[in-house]
Amino acid sequence: MYARVGWRHSGYCVVCGCAEPTQRVRRRAKRLKSLRFRADTVNVNQHVLVIEDSASVRRLIEVCLRVLGIEVSSASDGVSGLEAIREHTPDAVVLDIGLPGVDGWEVLRQLRDDETTAGIKVLVLTAHAQPEMADKAAKGGADSFMTKPFRPIDLRVQVEKLLAG
Repeated sequence: MYARVGWRHSGYCVVCGCAEPTQRVRRRAKRLKSLRFRADTVNVNQHVLVIEDSASVRRLIEVCLRVLGIEVSSASDGVSGLEAIREHTPDAVVLDIGLPGVDGWEVLRQLRDDETTAGIKVLVLTAHAQPEMADKAAKGGADSFMTKPFRPIDLRVQVEKLLAG
């Protein structure tokens, strides 16, 4: 049994009242410690562009990636995203598929067709969890694929892999 604190479990034993963390909490802490980021794998001078139409999701992604020590900028639609890419040439792009106006598939196609932007790493992030979406993203030239909702640590790991390799 766990004591409830807000929506999270405190992890301390409710049965006997001791302050010793439970086995489950110790295992989770050990797992998270193994996923910590190494400062030498991400270059501080790297830049990631987030193209996402939802302001709250865009802000969440920005906060998650700033922990890595990289520069993060954002765009709210496909047209402004393409302009930002051509202006700043980021090292990686986190791209939502369901964008107003020019959708994410068209942004990805234009990125891959242009010689100057073809080498930019792209992480496709979408709420559509169908397996054919991952296949379509891979065929379109995306380097990585994630579905929403996502865990912030998983997003950081994916972006770190894109920037490292």
